[in-house]
Amino acid sequence: MRPGWTSVTYKNLSNNILFIGRHISCQIDSKDDSSTNNTINDTNSDGIYTNGDLQYQSLLRQHPLNVKVTLIISPDHTGELIFSYLTQLNIVTVQGKLSGLKAQQSQTLTSTLLHNLLDDNDHGQLSPNPTTDFLFQQQGKSAPIFSDAIGGYPYYWIQQLCKCQMVPLQRQELVTDCSEIIKRLTQRMRARIALDRILINLEKNEMPLLAEGNETTSILNSSLRRSINNLTTLRSWREISFEDINKYEYIQILMNENLIDRVTTSIYECKFQSLSQDDNNKTILYAHIFIPANYPQARSIILLKLLLSTNGNKTTERTRANSENIKILERSLMCDIVYSPMTSMGSSLNDPSQHFTLLAQQIWRLSIGFPLLIDAESDLTCTSRRRQTLLSRLAD
Repeated sequence: MRPGWTSVTYKNLSNNILFIGRHISCQIDSKDDSSTNNTINDTNSDGIYTNGDLQYQSLLRQHPLNVKVTLIISPDHTGELIFSYLTQLNIVTVQGKLSGLKAQQSQTLTSTLLHNLLDDNDHGQLSPNPTTDFLFQQQGKSAPIFSDAIGGYPYYWIQQLCKCQMVPLQRQELVTDCSEIIKRLTQRMRARIALDRILINLEKNEMPLLAEGNETTSILNSSLRRSINNLTTLRSWREISFEDINKYEYIQILMNENLIDRVTTSIYECKFQSLSQDDNNKTILYAHIFIPANYPQARSIILLKLLLSTNGNKTTERTRANSENIKILERSLMCDIVYSPMTSMGSSLNDPSQHFTLLAQQIWRLSIGFPLLIDAESDLTCTSRRRQTLLSRLAD
């Protein structure tokens, strides 16, 4: 390790962050011996046994000093970033925390809090230092997949912020100034707080609340909603894993095309049921919702499965693989449904805070579109013109 490297790194980090705003504080803490020298979990996130392997653990050992940055997001929510230096690997890792979240599934919101913050490919699970693989190979092991369990994530932007020299030249554009990073951090945390409020409603099988004003895009007062007689209800909402959806071929196709990131995406399943039908003729709509780490800058992808039950003994399944109507409804959920004010120059303002209720609006649009989907699927003579009508009505 180069003499003075640690002090220079932490000085760069703390100097960059200090004095940005009154809602931010930065301090250098000293860990006690037990937190620095204790053994890591029995296995790391890559499934490799580490407990008792002193050589392996020495490569992951953290410097006894760390930098803690606290961001006051709201009176009820505080963000915290803890930066640590791994002395043998010459990288800096960070752990992100956000207090005040109340949803049962809020752990998912914090586990990907900093993923893809400045770069869509920077999920922090691999070391940015090319010598890391060599050092672990010398121990006869594979380099770990980084996580909070082994000290945090070594994102590329952190290495650049700390003036680490191993960052590839093509990554130099990741960070221009620390104020931009803090701005994105604050927006990300506010988005997670809004998402937490949405999840609280959905976990209770209640439709989520929409923000007041133009963000609702008149969803609740639309003429389309008033004209629908078939009511629907939200029956269930749960978090699922990639293993749960591997059995669905229509989802596997999108995963194979890398449209869904296995590492950073949170997945949920919700079930809607039409209330206008009896028990022998149930129609159920399953929605698989893929929320990216950089939501709401990138909106959620929603894939649908419709189950039509006739006389209680025959169930017909419709997905994007065999129904053009499903594809149309899925596309309509991706339409821009958030009001964007115009500047004096006529250009739209790209303020992510406008999109904080994006998922809630998608769920409401899905609920409204469900009866239209039933009508289209029940009409065997449904033409392409009618399909286009379905799409246009949902996008209004």
